[in-house]
Amino acid sequence: MTEFDKNDYVNGGENPNVMPADAPTDEAFTSYWYIQNMLDKGTRATDIHATNWTAYQVFKKDDQYTATIWNPEDRTIQVEFTKDGTNIIGSAYVPARATISRA
Repeated sequence: MTEFDKNDYVNGGENPNVMPADAPTDEAFTSYWYIQNMLDKGTRATDIHATNWTAYQVFKKDDQYTATIWNPEDRTIQVEFTKDGTNIIGSAYVPARATISRA
């Protein structure tokens, strides 16, 4: 995992997993959109953990890991990840009040 870029914002950028602002709001569409995005991310991974943050989830699809991280604070944060509990294997910067997904 590396630092974020502008295309990682859930509420902006060119991320294809972002629901368009003019999308239908009915329950069937919302459920379909959510399920398709979860299938795209893969399954929840339990072998990688953040060492300094709790508002995240790590997914694995094939051999690719993706972390989705939420930062509700008013400052940019750096979230560090580990596989064995001691060695940092990656990190991501998350802007204030943003959610990002980063491989």
